[in-house]
Amino acid sequence: MTTVGVETVEPSGNDGRERWSRKIEFLLACIGFAVGYGNFWRFPYMCFKNGGGAFLIPYLLCLILAGVPVFLMEMSIGQVMQTNAVKAWKHLCPLFGGIGYANMVISFMVSIYYNVILAWSCYYFFNSFKANLPWVGCDHPWNDDCFVYNKSNPNATGVSSSREFYVHNVLKITDGIDNPGEMNWEMFGCLLLAWVLVYFCIWKGIRTTGKVVYVTATAPYIILIILFFRGVTLDGAKDGILYFVKPQFHRLTDFKVWVDAASQIMYSLAIGLGVLLGFSSYNDKKNPTLYRDAILISIINCSTSIFAGFVIFSVVGNMAASQGKSVTEVASQGPGLVFIAYPEALSKLPIPQFWSVIFFLMLITLGLDSQFGQVEVLCGVIIEKYPKKLRPYKELVVLAVCFVLFLLGIACVTQGGIYVFNLLDSFAAGVCLIFVVIFELLVVGWAFGGRTWVDEIYSLTGTRIHTWWIICWKYISLFLVVGVFLFSLIKYPEKGITYEKYRYPVWAEILGWFIAGLPMLCIPAYAVWKIIHTEGTLIERIKFLLKPEFSLTQMNPVKEKAVELTGFHVASRI
Repeated sequence: MTTVGVETVEPSGNDGRERWSRKIEFLLACIGFAVGYGNFWRFPYMCFKNGGGAFLIPYLLCLILAGVPVFLMEMSIGQVMQTNAVKAWKHLCPLFGGIGYANMVISFMVSIYYNVILAWSCYYFFNSFKANLPWVGCDHPWNDDCFVYNKSNPNATGVSSSREFYVHNVLKITDGIDNPGEMNWEMFGCLLLAWVLVYFCIWKGIRTTGKVVYVTATAPYIILIILFFRGVTLDGAKDGILYFVKPQFHRLTDFKVWVDAASQIMYSLAIGLGVLLGFSSYNDKKNPTLYRDAILISIINCSTSIFAGFVIFSVVGNMAASQGKSVTEVASQGPGLVFIAYPEALSKLPIPQFWSVIFFLMLITLGLDSQFGQVEVLCGVIIEKYPKKLRPYKELVVLAVCFVLFLLGIACVTQGGIYVFNLLDSFAAGVCLIFVVIFELLVVGWAFGGRTWVDEIYSLTGTRIHTWWIICWKYISLFLVVGVFLFSLIKYPEKGITYEKYRYPVWAEILGWFIAGLPMLCIPAYAVWKIIHTEGTLIERIKFLLKPEFSLTQMNPVKEKAVELTGFHVASRI
């Protein structure tokens, strides 16, 4: 067996590491990455479903008790350690170094299907320029059981033209995941375009990323504001907004509402993916605004979710009024809200092409910076593994990663691709993401020590982190995240995995749990591997591997020294 500690740890501030040109670029990159499709189509529906305005109480509490503490923790690790997620977790706690690999596996899997949403957005964007919007009317080749909703035709049967356009023209859906059908070549082309956009956003590293985010992180807010002022002037907008915010305080006694609030916070802030850690590592390690940055970005992210809810439900209220239905009947979540309900509502506005163009342009910018954030960090991990060999060929590394992810994403743009997409969306960043966050909190709060970590931050930045955050890392946040994880496992057998009314076969559910298990397996598998390759008794090995590999304050490289422990010689670090 070999001893632990043979890996050389590069000191912070190594000359080859990139840096953000300006502080604003870092802030915009983090905001752009965290603010994505989940803020726009998941939060409004979750709020509506879980008690309206009353949902904001558990949501904001979970933001304070779990969201911001974990967000601050990940950002501080990146800045202090000055390296990527894989190396950072290895050096912080060798026993749980698999956390970094788990971060990257999740980011890799999410990157496969997340760009498919960007491809759909591109397809709708191009079609928005047509004189006659293709999701309007029932005289198209793809229409089957179509009718136009209106108050004078309340008893008509069938589905909306916008739904038929999405199902039969965009997806060209088959009857199940075991029937992939043929390639949807229009979506194939849009997926290729989406990956070309991602590539040219990051091909030069953060030098290009830092410039692109000026557009991709700010454009959604400009368009959201425009849509808000247009939306609140529509007939029925008031009813939609009231459905969104009207408090139903009795729902606060439902434990599931609190679980949904906690899970929404974690998904919304995009923690556990290693991207925030990676972005922060490009900051100066002595950056004194770390604490302020984490709180500012978290607040902006969650405020965006709430503001997007007003925009969404003002339009949903107009849809309900035009159809003579209640808001409850037309409200939906996920792609159905963005690619069915919203296009239909926009088509009823004056100059619908204009509103459709700016709406889908917003979706493109929303998805673009979230996507290239994940790919940027994946490429950074690969390049920093072999910096001397790969750094001169950064553009080729980025191209190779994008090409591989594009090839894997093709399965999502076949005629049965929506079932693959939904499978990945359900398992690639679900319980496995929560599982990883649990171990992140265990490492910082307990293995390394919350107080010790706060002291390290203070010694480097001069910023004093309040004891409150230590309590959250060790107890409150950990308790909440564990609760969400257990509840997610317990409630799963009730429904299994479905797409609308389609229930996935058993083999697909097994595949889904295999996907979820891959990142979770990284942590115990890596721990076992490290224990096997360390000398001493089992207890001695575990105690040794729970210690960090160096003094973070001094950033001393690892040095090996033989120390006698109960008759065994094990490697220790000084």
